[in-house]
Amino acid sequence: MTDNKYVEHGAEVAAPADFLYPLVAEATAAPLVFPGTVHVEFLAHTATEERLRIWAVNGENARNWTSHRRIDADGMRVTFGQEKPVPPVASMVGQWHVEALDEHRSKVTLSHTYQAVDGDAEGERWIANLVDMVSGGQLAAMTEFAGLGGRSALEFTDSVELSCPVATAYAFVADPDRWADAGVPVEQVKCRDAGAGIQLVDLVADGTELSCARVGFENSHIGFKMLRGGPLAAGHTGTWTFEETQRGCRVGVRHVVAARYPAASEVLGAQAGPDDVRAHLAETVPAVSAAVLRHLSTPR
Repeated sequence: MTDNKYVEHGAEVAAPADFLYPLVAEATAAPLVFPGTVHVEFLAHTATEERLRIWAVNGENARNWTSHRRIDADGMRVTFGQEKPVPPVASMVGQWHVEALDEHRSKVTLSHTYQAVDGDAEGERWIANLVDMVSGGQLAAMTEFAGLGGRSALEFTDSVELSCPVATAYAFVADPDRWADAGVPVEQVKCRDAGAGIQLVDLVADGTELSCARVGFENSHIGFKMLRGGPLAAGHTGTWTFEETQRGCRVGVRHVVAARYPAASEVLGAQAGPDDVRAHLAETVPAVSAAVLRHLSTPR
């Protein structure tokens, strides 16, 4: 029988444990914190156990998988494992553990236990390299998120009531190639299917190059994550929602942004502070989605 391989990565983070633990315990926070995670859907959910569908992208490499997690809030631990590992991985489970060092510092440990298919040595090396890369990236992302200078994400929402069917509204939002011709203020748009249910959208809006990954659930909702956004948004995720009404449908959009407050003076001027960052993001983040909603609500 092949022995399991165990590896552990850790980081000391300048943030309280009760700030860091929810970043891993609350699954829907992952797309905002971790660069590769695009969208998370609950398949089953209790206070201590959950099944998740996770979509992720790394460059042009897109994938999705189902994960089973156990939540130990008292011990500040989250144990996880993929239900159907993809070769060369035969099995893999892992655990996050957040431990308070004092009021302002914490130790975050991310461990993995895995086996390669048939104990293949080359497969084990591939898995070890992957675990090392992913673990290092996730711990670095958590450390960066903790150092942004703000303790909460900003949220912007908007919605419109329409007289058209849900399918009509969904079709327009799901196809950004149609936006420029409809008067939405985007200079360039390029959409492509990355596979694994992920749509990649590159666009230029107000002279700024943006890149977005989206996961669509037909006539229901579209989850999205900005892969490349403005300089004051360290993370930017959100959801389009579509709901039938007696007169037609309601379309809503929600943006969640992790503000990069330390960059205020560099981007907005020497005297700029947190209030200026919030005002700038409130104006720029919803600009394109607001224009999409205006187009949908304009009588034709």
